[in-house]
Amino acid sequence: MEVRGSFIIGHLEETKETLKETLMSAINLDVDYLQPCIMTPYPGTQLYREAKENNLLTHEHYELYGQGQPILKMKYLTDKDIMWFQTYAFFRFYFRPKTIWRQMKSLKHWQHVIDLFSAFYVILIEGISKRSENRLREWLDFDLNSVRDPMIRIPEVPRLTWEVRNPSFVAK
Repeated sequence: MEVRGSFIIGHLEETKETLKETLMSAINLDVDYLQPCIMTPYPGTQLYREAKENNLLTHEHYELYGQGQPILKMKYLTDKDIMWFQTYAFFRFYFRPKTIWRQMKSLKHWQHVIDLFSAFYVILIEGISKRSENRLREWLDFDLNSVRDPMIRIPEVPRLTWEVRNPSFVAK
């Protein structure tokens, strides 16, 4: 059984010390996989409402939301600090002898070998080179409307899932 650890980084009060504590927690818990996700205030959530009310959103380009970049203005860290730490956390976690050995032992099929090699290639080669910036640019320039289903209407004010499920909820 694999144990995956998803950790949220980049909250409003985040510091370099709390980032280090998060990484060390993942290492000490000895999870098989680490995923440091950047806190994202999605529309319709309490965090989004509070961030919007307090002018803490860096932008409202929703196509860029998705735990891959900071959206909140943090008190003690810059966006660059969070992005640097996310990369550092991957290197620090995955390039430990214990983790490498565990990954090698889990290989059962050739496809696993290819997947593992691809992941390390992306982290090492593309993560360091400028080509990753070009790939990111392709995603950022992607026209979401070109693949969007016109029959699906996105409400102007997103509803929370509990509102959708609650039979006593009356839309105003």
